Amino acid sequence: MGNAPDAPEVVALANASLETLQAPGPRARVGMFGAMRALRDPEVQEGVGLLLELLRQVASRPPPAGRAFVALLP
Repeated sequence: MGNAPDAPEVVALANASLETLQAPGPRARVGMFGAMRALRDPEVQEGVGLLLELLRQVASRPPPAGRAFVALLP
């Protein structure tokens, strides 16, 4: 990864993410067309790209010794 963030940036991102997830109040329900509308926002596009890259990295690594990933699909 040529443009990898340093540890303080990762910690700051993790803290901001946790604050967002723990924020009180109802969450907006978003359907398929709402999600497609949201994808017009460059920040949303960047966030989705980040999540996809994270999923690729997690999926490409073998499970830790003695532990197996739980299969969610048959």
